[in-house]
Amino acid sequence: MSLVILPCEVFHREFDSKLLLSLRLASEYSINTLIGYDKHFLYLSRYLSDALLMEKSCSSIMWQSRIKPIKERNGVAIINDEEGFNNINSAKKNFWLNRVDREAVSSIDSYCCWGSVDKEFFGYIPELKPKMKIMGNCRSDLLGEIGRDYYKEEAQGLNSIFGDFILCTDNFCIEHRQGDYIPPKFNNSDEENTASRHEYLLGMEEQKIKREYFANMIEKASKQFRDKTFIIRPHPMAKPNWWEERFEEFKNVRVLYLMGIEPWLHSANCV
Repeated sequence: MSLVILPCEVFHREFDSKLLLSLRLASEYSINTLIGYDKHFLYLSRYLSDALLMEKSCSSIMWQSRIKPIKERNGVAIINDEEGFNNINSAKKNFWLNRVDREAVSSIDSYCCWGSVDKEFFGYIPELKPKMKIMGNCRSDLLGEIGRDYYKEEAQGLNSIFGDFILCTDNFCIEHRQGDYIPPKFNNSDEENTASRHEYLLGMEEQKIKREYFANMIEKASKQFRDKTFIIRPHPMAKPNWWEERFEEFKNVRVLYLMGIEPWLHSANCV
């Protein structure tokens, strides 16, 4: 193995943690790493030999675009799904399992789970189960002492502007920055894709109810504690208009997307 490839889909979500991982690979194992915007690797993966790819999922899209070319050039492919165990549940079984391509499963070398939740869930797939290991995710390292030191200046800067603040994180992502979002059609049967899309649309309706409930909690708290600043941080891929309109009359509530989540977590009074 001559190179480790770390594609990044969402810069603020992934880049710093993959930079940390690359530093560890270089300092402890003298391994070279290539990090960059994931779309660039659609082309590079066809020319890189003997490389290890850490991919964000093993869907049919990832299989055709990056995993298969790497494997055909004597490479290694491990999966560490960027969604982790985010919203995984049996009610959305088709939606999540539809993202796992059976041909990709037979070719990948390892499926690295965040924890027992995703390991148990994706263990529904018999061919995948022997390749599954609980490995966590390098993003978690930035939530501890390493991240506290790394983001010290950013965290101090946020506190100098907002003082002690309460962080409210949006993980609903109902209105997408790029317009109406529909899950991609994977290389599965029409029935599987239809069931997956149906579950997604039902899930979005549930998310709208949960978001309204969450917003009501923020409203109630901000009225009760008028001397506190509440920062609502929209999801990285979300259009923030709904939050801005919902709280435009509240003087102690700010809707702001800036930087990754880690500096906010380290500087917040509470979350």
